[in-house]
Amino acid sequence: MHFLSRGLFLLMLITVSTVAFLVLWFWLLGKYSQSGVKLFLIQSGSMSPAINIGDLTLVRKQNDYLTGEVIAFKDEDGRVVSHRIFQKLENGEGFITKGDANQSADQNKVPRSKIIGRVELVLPVIGRILPLIRTPVGFSITIILSIILLATGVFKGILRS
Repeated sequence: MHFLSRGLFLLMLITVSTVAFLVLWFWLLGKYSQSGVKLFLIQSGSMSPAINIGDLTLVRKQNDYLTGEVIAFKDEDGRVVSHRIFQKLENGEGFITKGDANQSADQNKVPRSKIIGRVELVLPVIGRILPLIRTPVGFSITIILSIILLATGVFKGILRS
């Protein structure tokens, strides 16, 4: 019986943490989407160890960018890339970037018009959980488990008193 209650407690803790994460996620979306911040899920290891696969980045447009800052931009194929500014072009029209884990700078120059913004915050690992929760089935299971576990906890509290 003690093993069962410990397992229920652990399951409840995981579920409550997931719900808290969802609340935080939607709060961040609401707060930052109105202030020009965009969220991106990192899908390659080119910025490792600073930014890893599965990390979530908050990106905000700036008036100017400095060498050494990490920026998000659209490459020639339209994909969003987050790399560090390696060099500012002399004419001020753009930058040469480089992934921290890459041996050499990127071949293509990044024009200012393709820059989405500067990476302001990295939320580690969160991006690995999101794809699961964002599906209708995953979201439904999370909510149902939360309700069941919270109800079970409340019911156990009533029985003990």
